[in-house]
Amino acid sequence: MNPGLNRSPYLQADTLALGTALIVALTLGGGTRTSLWTDAIVQIVMILASVFVIVRQSNGHISRPIMILICTGAAIFVVQLFPGIGHIAIIFQGLMSGVDPELIQRSWLPPATLGLSRTLEVLLYFSSLALLLVAVSKIDARILLALFPFVFFGFAIQIVFAIADLAGDASPMKLLNVLPYRFPTGLVANGNHLATILFTSIPLAFAYFRATKRIGFLVLYLVFAMLALLAGGSLAGALLGFTVMGLCLYFSVMNNVGRRFRLPIFAVATAALGVVGYAVAVRIGAENFETGLGRPEFFRTTLVGIWDNLFFGIGLGNFKLGYPAYEDPHMIFNTIVNHAHNDYLELVFEGGLLAVAALVLYFVLFVQRVARIWRQPFAKELAVGIAVVLLHSAVDYPLRTLAVASLFVFMNGMLFHRAFSPRKRKISD
Repeated sequence: MNPGLNRSPYLQADTLALGTALIVALTLGGGTRTSLWTDAIVQIVMILASVFVIVRQSNGHISRPIMILICTGAAIFVVQLFPGIGHIAIIFQGLMSGVDPELIQRSWLPPATLGLSRTLEVLLYFSSLALLLVAVSKIDARILLALFPFVFFGFAIQIVFAIADLAGDASPMKLLNVLPYRFPTGLVANGNHLATILFTSIPLAFAYFRATKRIGFLVLYLVFAMLALLAGGSLAGALLGFTVMGLCLYFSVMNNVGRRFRLPIFAVATAALGVVGYAVAVRIGAENFETGLGRPEFFRTTLVGIWDNLFFGIGLGNFKLGYPAYEDPHMIFNTIVNHAHNDYLELVFEGGLLAVAALVLYFVLFVQRVARIWRQPFAKELAVGIAVVLLHSAVDYPLRTLAVASLFVFMNGMLFHRAFSPRKRKISD
């Protein structure tokens, strides 16, 4: 099977639709604030393109893990928006705090979310990504590789703007103040999230350029990607970029050396990655505000809020509404804490026990899938790309940025695609 070489109009239309949606997401989805018009455009384009592909690929199959994950995520919204659940949540919270349920005032069928409008916004966010996930997983296996040039076009736009900032040139978009958010480098409001996009692109570059036998393009892309990472000013991001590149090189070498050389190479690579990982951890641990307010305090306060709202959460998208109630008075400053800087803690704080179940389920399915298709083409690269986003999510909130979230969904759609099942024919490497 040679994906991307079939030139029928049917395949071209599907590729163009999804590819355009991915470009728009990677270029305009860099905001981190709520209610941005750029995010609205990205979500509309993603929904239209995904529905277009899903309808045209009506005979395509959706893998069972993807359906399970989407249904689990949808269940969180159903529970939080269901009338009357809010009163049950209040009773549970009262019991956990030692309050007599009879003393709890009844209100008329409240939902479990603190802010209905924000939860509905997150529902739209989730729906657009869920549809993109289904569309990627259903698309004809022959054109999976044909989506990569669109993705790399989005990467190239970010790299050009990042390197232009490194050169000291003011970009036209900054001069015209086109986007509704400030972007210090690239087209992303948060420099750490730009780093996520760039170091996640490295394993995809290894996968695509090796499959198409364009090693020169791979080397060129790696050079510019690392320059852009350095331009972003995130030392942790640059270190992770070098780590990811070394890991991908390691897999490439291991596939082409004899068995007796694999153990020494593995030992050296593991030691090197350990040193880099330690440096990244030290760097991240040193990042805090001048006031002393940093990630450890965010985590501690969020954990207190999680325990107090364990069953149903405070409502998806309502972190800023719920977090201040649990802040230490000595840790309140002019700077507002808008995120927990840990996607997992924030999701559980907002979603409750169902969010815990969704996270555990995803990690189990991810590990099972990687173990099952480890020897398939692209499996290692996709696993590395997804893993670094998951790693970064433990100390930041990259998945709250549409550009990162759409890239994450694209990689998962490919990873769980039936074309990569061992029972199916392999995609040529």
